[in-house]
Amino acid sequence: MARVRELFTDYCDDFKKLRRFFRYDPRDMKTAIGELRGTQQRRFNEGQINEIKLYNKRMDCGEETLENIDKLGGDGTVAVVTGQQPGIFTGPLYTIYKTITAIKLAKFITSQLGVTAVPVFWNASEDHDFKEVRHIEFINRDNRVISLIYEPQTDVEGKSIFDIPLELSLGFLIDLLEGDTNESEFKPHLINLLRNSLGRCYSLADWFSHQMQALFGAHGLIILDAHLPPCRQLARPVVGREIKSAPRSSRLINEAGRRLQDMGYHQQIERKSDDVIFFLYAQGRRNKVRFSKEKFVVEGVGLEYDQTEMLDMLAEEPQRFSPSAVLRPLVQDHILPPVAYVAGPGEISYFAQMRYTYSFFDLVMPVIFPRSRAVLVEATIAKILERYGLHVEDTRKSRKELVEMITSKRAPRPIVQSCDRKLDVMQMLLDEFRREVADAEPTLVEPIDNLKRKIGYEMDKLRDKLIQAQQTDLDVVQQHVSKLKAHLFPEGKEQERVFNIYPYLFTYGIQLIPMLEQRLDIMSFERQTVYV
Repeated sequence: MARVRELFTDYCDDFKKLRRFFRYDPRDMKTAIGELRGTQQRRFNEGQINEIKLYNKRMDCGEETLENIDKLGGDGTVAVVTGQQPGIFTGPLYTIYKTITAIKLAKFITSQLGVTAVPVFWNASEDHDFKEVRHIEFINRDNRVISLIYEPQTDVEGKSIFDIPLELSLGFLIDLLEGDTNESEFKPHLINLLRNSLGRCYSLADWFSHQMQALFGAHGLIILDAHLPPCRQLARPVVGREIKSAPRSSRLINEAGRRLQDMGYHQQIERKSDDVIFFLYAQGRRNKVRFSKEKFVVEGVGLEYDQTEMLDMLAEEPQRFSPSAVLRPLVQDHILPPVAYVAGPGEISYFAQMRYTYSFFDLVMPVIFPRSRAVLVEATIAKILERYGLHVEDTRKSRKELVEMITSKRAPRPIVQSCDRKLDVMQMLLDEFRREVADAEPTLVEPIDNLKRKIGYEMDKLRDKLIQAQQTDLDVVQQHVSKLKAHLFPEGKEQERVFNIYPYLFTYGIQLIPMLEQRLDIMSFERQTVYV
């Protein structure tokens, strides 16, 4: 991941180093708009637009979304696209940041550059990596990182997410989320939203879309599910080009990867020489396809097809073909009129190997726009940071380093040493006084000895309490460090890649979404600290 960050940093801060791999500088939207405006073709016919409307209505979208779908079906509109595999409870926070970035960028293009732009979220429901989307993490009431995992009884091996049903165990996960998070005035409404949407949806992919519309419908977000008939139908020319030219795409991707390696970057995608960049549905599974000896070999099911058979199948059953993560952006950009795709750091490394493939498919790579990256800092965490003079980035250090950093900043407490010195002085004075008494009246020496012993005993008790107080201070520091690490850099990872949005929504309400939209500066490609 370190080399991915290196490419991402250069992409954001020194674009000229990577210009040969991308068409547009993300900091120069005006140039991209000037070149792309009017070049995109309108793909959707009236019937397909109505299907997209129907889908979004089923997801309880707002009127703003329906208006944007109408705009998408007209001339002169461009799309700001983003997307993600549909995870339970909407997945990690970065999905939320991606969506907010797309919404804000569309508004910027419309208001500042004079071109109508709409935000589109591509629900990558055809993905079959269930392990990646079946879990969420959050901080519980005891400041521990808790994981919830969806484990359906149905066999889901090799199945696309749109084909994974919603079982009763998801209701149990909602119960666990409800029981292990703090109470608030907003929580009952959001828990009801989760339960009601769960009861109205069939698949995990639909449940994701329904929640996304609940959060973003008022912002005009259009959701396109990859397995909707219009998407499958309009994808045919792109999949057909891959069938006719396989495995040319994989070679172009590897060629770009080698050029990146020559420049000292990491090759994010490495394709085998016989890889084909689509999957085929057979026997209820999404199966990998290879091109070997002039045949398309469907792995795991013992099926083989020649080129003519594949093209015939595509014409008659387009729903059997599923783009891979590499072909997906080409399909999106063929179907939609994209001006920008909002991507995370890892995705940008993917796109660095895609420009030649775009050209091969007669497509123009849009602006690959970095999504906003953020760390949410709640008030209790902000107070700890302020108390010790720490910055959010300091929490990347190990617990030991953080404790040492805090304790080294704090003035040492010499009170124990002072206690010892004062006892020595008192004992010295009593010894001197004892000698004077012994010379004057030897029978009165014993009371002085008793007083000396009593003072020594009491001072020893006081010393022990002072040592205990100092140890308590260290324990508090260690507890605070653990809390900071858990909230800001959980499990040694970026907060946005671990935590889910719902516990934050429980605390701050659904108005947290417009608050984030207001506070996130999408033109800053740095990680931002958002105090909530």
